[in-house]
Amino acid sequence: MIAFRNFRTSDAEGVVTLTNECSAADQLDEPTSLAEFQDAMTSPNADCERDLLVAVSQGHLVGFVNVWIEPTRRGILRLRVHPGFRNQGIGTALMGWALGHAEEMDLALIDAPIKAKLTGQQAFLGKFGFALERYWWVMRLDLSGELPVPLVPAGFKIQNFLGVEDVEALTAITNIAFAEHWGEREYSVDEERYWTSRSWFDPGLVWFVHEARSGQVTGYVWARVNEGRIKLTGDRAGHIGELGVHPDFRRRGLGRALLLCAVNALKERGLAAAELEVDGGNPNALRLYESLGFIQKDEFRWYRKKIAGQDQGAGTKR
Repeated sequence: MIAFRNFRTSDAEGVVTLTNECSAADQLDEPTSLAEFQDAMTSPNADCERDLLVAVSQGHLVGFVNVWIEPTRRGILRLRVHPGFRNQGIGTALMGWALGHAEEMDLALIDAPIKAKLTGQQAFLGKFGFALERYWWVMRLDLSGELPVPLVPAGFKIQNFLGVEDVEALTAITNIAFAEHWGEREYSVDEERYWTSRSWFDPGLVWFVHEARSGQVTGYVWARVNEGRIKLTGDRAGHIGELGVHPDFRRRGLGRALLLCAVNALKERGLAAAELEVDGGNPNALRLYESLGFIQKDEFRWYRKKIAGQDQGAGTKR
């Protein structure tokens, strides 16, 4: 007998265990840790007790669905069913709740990221009216070889994140640099303050590039070493989560200089590789990464469903 109920704080470990069991069974190479899940669960805008439904059998979590709700009326769907409980209608029931919840929360659309090789799960999304919206790639750079030295263009200077006084600058350049990127939205200072206050945050892996004359922040890069993920996988890869340049200062070599700062720092910390994600609709970024030796490691796809009866012009920047 399967029971469905809203998430409780005590379910956190069960959600993590189920996520990792699904990752292993589907060969997704995307395990998580309890600390990582708790970070997300307590972040600004998160409300797991409202937006996450679990399926329980004999006291064990066998499925869950989360609709991560963004302020732009966009939901991001994450659905998992234990391999031993698939094809029993659990996924269908979870999806039905998720779509109903999206309507109740007045969402304009739901996006669902999924690995390209999971064709069965893509077909499952199609049954509920989701359509392919975007291709993304995970790219990887082997750090064992010699890396170029960052060359900062004349008239600019690069420095690390210094402390809480830089949070507002980080928020501003993030929102400017990604204003026209697919799937992005405007972030608040409180959100950036939350993430830069986490125990894993390393200010030595965040850099700003400034125009020397005016002091204006014209770009930034943010890298991370996820020790929890490394322990789970044994893969000593660092992650470059964000790299952005102000639109008025692009095509001057700033992005390349910032990226080289990040990969060189990851190598100095003993990492074997650097990984990042790139939107398939951003050929300029793709060319930059390939020029430095990044190669495609994996592909995932974003599927989208517009919520019937909602204003489809709301919710995203595009």
